[in-house]
Amino acid sequence: MNFTHNTVTVTTAGVRVRVTASKTPVKWVRFKAVAVNAGAVYVGDSAVASTTGWTMYDADLATGEGLILNPGAYGGTLNLADFYVDSAQNGDKVEYFAIVSRGG
Repeated sequence: MNFTHNTVTVTTAGVRVRVTASKTPVKWVRFKAVAVNAGAVYVGDSAVASTTGWTMYDADLATGEGLILNPGAYGGTLNLADFYVDSAQNGDKVEYFAIVSRGG
């Protein structure tokens, strides 16, 4: 089983950052806010912004929440390169861990 993980930093709030530039088909992925973030972070497609998308806060860490996507349960994959993050504050971060599809 192959996996990938990384931390994505939004240097400038309101300027979305692509999760990865490489096509990476994944069967499972979890996105989480980093505990020291100053504000909300957002995960989405190329239309994500500093006010829209799947919203996460560092407070979500206490409940173990975040965004979990499991296309492998349905026989599919998602491309990590299709995901972007943005934030309400400069320098905030999102971590991800993903199970990479074989052959991907």
